[in-house]
Amino acid sequence: MKLDNILIILVSTIHFLILLRLYSLLPFPLSLIIFFSLIPYTFLFKREKREENEELPLTFETIGFKILKAPATKLVPFRDLIRKNLLRAGVSKSHYIYLANMVFWSIISFPISFFIIKILYDLFFVSLLGYPPNLTYPIIGAIITSFGVYGISFLYPYYLAGKLKRNIDKNLVYITNFMSILASAGATTEEIFLSLARVGDIYGIKPIARSIVKSLQFLGKDIFTTLDEESKRSPSRYFSELIQGFLASVKAGGKPEDYLLTMSDKYIELRRRMLTRIIHQLNMAAEIYVAGLVALPIIFTTMMSIMGLLGGEVIAGLSADILLSLMSYIFLPLTATAVIIYIDMVVSGA
Repeated sequence: MKLDNILIILVSTIHFLILLRLYSLLPFPLSLIIFFSLIPYTFLFKREKREENEELPLTFETIGFKILKAPATKLVPFRDLIRKNLLRAGVSKSHYIYLANMVFWSIISFPISFFIIKILYDLFFVSLLGYPPNLTYPIIGAIITSFGVYGISFLYPYYLAGKLKRNIDKNLVYITNFMSILASAGATTEEIFLSLARVGDIYGIKPIARSIVKSLQFLGKDIFTTLDEESKRSPSRYFSELIQGFLASVKAGGKPEDYLLTMSDKYIELRRRMLTRIIHQLNMAAEIYVAGLVALPIIFTTMMSIMGLLGGEVIAGLSADILLSLMSYIFLPLTATAVIIYIDMVVSGA
């Protein structure tokens, strides 16, 4: 079954369920407004099925652009910044498609999260704990989810660019040695970077190498213009300096192999300093782990056990049992997750 058929069935099913549920959740006029406001979306999906676009097939990556089209990208602030970061991250997808998907999934996440939170609230708080029905929490949760989807989509190009930067920086020593070997063998500038593109996966520069090959072989640009453009949008400052220095050495008639060997020695020293800094950061993470996840739970559990024997409230109207539950099910998992994320961020730079 094709994706557009699945979407038509899904939207029609949600539409029918809303018809059955809204009368018991919302006032009658408001339920009618929401019900009839969803009718155009059903016809919109059906129209998309009829108007098949062979150039841009309907997928989860293009559905936002096919439905909202390019004008929806004007709703996104900092469009140029997002486009710049997509280029720096080596994303080949059009930034119009990405921006339209940001708007589309941010809008779609609101009703989906609203009904999920509403069902969970009715199941646990209303049915089990006896709380009165309330739409405030589902609406607040849906708003937070919608903005969260938008924020994650906005920051995702930063993450990709940072990941590419770390991969390039930790392989700069090997990249310069590879280039110096080819330069010493008499390879031209174009041959050096085309050979580097063939091993781009090994050295973590596949997006940049792919862009260089595309500019040279498909767009017909010369090697100097191509490398100058790549150096300007590279996420790694050191790699940009390497390319600019290499171009200056070639244009000045110098020996690029001598320049590359000098830069290789420089990057070895930078690598040594970076590893020393990473060791210090891991030592700090170990101290946080011992203090926050070993010593503190033992001390806190002992204190709450003694206070629980005495009875009464401990702080802010909370008893010792509730505080122990909060520490066990909220504080410790969040702290452990934060430590794991911190260690992953530190180690990924190595």
